Amino acid sequence: MEDMMRTRQERPTGSAPALPPSPPPAPRWAIRAAQLTTLIVLPTGLWRLAMVCGFPSGYTEAGFVHSTPRAPSCGC
Repeated sequence: MEDMMRTRQERPTGSAPALPPSPPPAPRWAIRAAQLTTLIVLPTGLWRLAMVCGFPSGYTEAGFVHSTPRAPSCGC
C-alpha cells in the first residue's frame, strides 16, 4: 500500500525489461508462396460468383454438362 502512495519521483527507477530479439525476416520464397496461395481460391470464387449471377457454368437441371468450345464447321 505504501508503494501506491509514493509519487512518480519517489518510486525507485530500474531498467526497463529488455524486449526479446526480433526473429529474422522470412525467406523471400516463403513470402512469395504466402502471397500466391491467395490465388488458389480465385477460380472457385469466380465460379461461385457466376453461379450466383445466374450463369449456369456447365450445370443444368440434368446435372453437369461438359461444354467445350467448338470450331465452327465449314460444312465440308
